[in-house]
Amino acid sequence: MNRLMNLLAPVSRENTLKRLDEVYAKGTVVPFDDDSRIVIMSDSHRGDNSWTDDFAQNEMIMLHALRHYYDSGYTYIEAGDGDELWENDSFEQIRDQHSRIFDMLVKFWEDDRFYLMWGNHDIERQDRSVLKRQLVKYYDPLKRKEVTLFGEKIEAHEGIVLQHRVTGQRFFVVHGHQGGGVNDERWQIGRFAVKHFWRHLQFLGLNDPTRPSSNIKEAHEVEDSISDWICQNSQAVICGHTHRSAFPLEGGLPYFNTGSAVFPRQISGIEIVRGTIALVGWLAMPDANGVVRYCRLGGFDTADAAQCQVARTFSEGGERAPIGAFRPEPIGDYAPEKRPTWTDCPAGVGQPRTVRSRGL
Repeated sequence: MNRLMNLLAPVSRENTLKRLDEVYAKGTVVPFDDDSRIVIMSDSHRGDNSWTDDFAQNEMIMLHALRHYYDSGYTYIEAGDGDELWENDSFEQIRDQHSRIFDMLVKFWEDDRFYLMWGNHDIERQDRSVLKRQLVKYYDPLKRKEVTLFGEKIEAHEGIVLQHRVTGQRFFVVHGHQGGGVNDERWQIGRFAVKHFWRHLQFLGLNDPTRPSSNIKEAHEVEDSISDWICQNSQAVICGHTHRSAFPLEGGLPYFNTGSAVFPRQISGIEIVRGTIALVGWLAMPDANGVVRYCRLGGFDTADAAQCQVARTFSEGGERAPIGAFRPEPIGDYAPEKRPTWTDCPAGVGQPRTVRSRGL
């Protein structure tokens, strides 16, 4: 089974480096400064609210997080795989089942604070006609007419380059599936396999091999390939895809991973606020009276310190990361001039290794 999984979802390091070069060169530049508030999340995999919908269990946590970010003036970047379009034929059903999430996304969009990116599981949105068919408008059965969703100006990006207005420092935001065989160049094969084969085998407890979150060997190859690109280009990268949240260790190369919104009772993301960057987690935890509350770990302006301490203790159990992983750090620490301190860049770039990550 492992051999089959690795054959179905191989990662080509050479192709990944080439594809990342292409995406970075044509990436949409989004200026920011020390007054900006940005949150980046990925891999929600919103589905049809059936038992195979991995996002359904975390919908309320995500809704709470989005409301916090909207009310606090953040710009929201969804870095790919927001919707699960490989398992589901109908985006209309996804939008209908998670309508409150889309209501929040539309609010960000109307305030010019939303950037939509596509990953491998919503890669068909690189086709403008598909994007317009899904996201411009929809039929409202209550109003008995078509109404606007995002409108004609909605667009989806493969890559975004966050560039500081004063220092020029850049963060390259990309989903991270580039160069991944059936997750990129041969995505039609991957979609067919998931929709008609692997989705049904979930009933037997088998994992989808096209997801790095289910295939640790592929996850390592993705991380290593992106790390090599970082070393070659002296460029910080924020990505998703592997579902493995990551924040650089001290002196490590600037590889950041948002994690995902499909782990049990928790979601994670990356925040950039007041010239600092942080890994954040949102968890659902019951208080002493059995009332479930949502707690934000790390980041900025964390409220309800007592409840967060309970969640923090929970998060640190087992293989979880120490709370220091959630400490905001100056973005300047990851500027190109800091390149000599990136201890994870080997003398001969391309040597096999695994990114030392810390996170949820």
